[in-house]
Amino acid sequence: GQITPSFLSSPGNPSMAMAPGPTWMPRWTGAHRSLEKALQGLTKLQQLACQPQVALRNSPPHLPSLLPLIYQHLRLIREHYGAGLAEVWESDFFRIFLLNLLEKVKQATRLFKRGKDKEEILLEGSAARRNLTKLSLIFSHMLAELQAVFPNGEDQGSTYQLSKQEAQVFWRGTWKERLVPWSEFQKGLQQVHSVDSGPMAIALKSTIDLTCSGHISIFEFDIFTRLFQVDPGQLFIYLCFFNFSFIPPLLFL
Repeated sequence: GQITPSFLSSPGNPSMAMAPGPTWMPRWTGAHRSLEKALQGLTKLQQLACQPQVALRNSPPHLPSLLPLIYQHLRLIREHYGAGLAEVWESDFFRIFLLNLLEKVKQATRLFKRGKDKEEILLEGSAARRNLTKLSLIFSHMLAELQAVFPNGEDQGSTYQLSKQEAQVFWRGTWKERLVPWSEFQKGLQQVHSVDSGPMAIALKSTIDLTCSGHISIFEFDIFTRLFQVDPGQLFIYLCFFNFSFIPPLLFL
């Protein structure tokens, strides 16, 4: 379905009233501007993806079906928090999620506007079409992550429960936060086994970092340990005997 563009509430709206203080304004501005920019970008990308001549196959991951769901969930978050969205912005997860979403929307939109090659996206099997499929898979992971961490639009990342108890204990005891940079995640894994910055680390990162943000979320770690039945202490065994460079699409959605 088509996404209906949204607009920020009027500054005169009591629910959007700004608190005084020079340090508060940038947070409010950054949060709402970034969110509105993401909503507008999703709307534009949806219009491009729904062009009849593009004729995307109606099979997972189906971009025209994913974009409205991401759009609606972001609006749900904004409606839930109102002026308090600035506080959510202060948490690394939401800020990094939005910035990553903006980048992925930009990458996907660019595929439809490649100058002389702009018709490439219309060709089944073309490089542009393959890249769009890859991005569609990333969007599907981002939607699942957003719905898991913000069910009903409310941040539940601090109380998120991993499916495997061993993974829950390891994550909370090692990183505590809902999202950590890859470098910190890799450092935490040193507790169970050394993960060098070679092929092993590349394979592991490409498998766990489902949203390609350069960070690992508690949701992504949950999916990894659940999908492959991995306990943190067994990680090295799995890295040695399996190639984690590819995850079958949408197995967990």
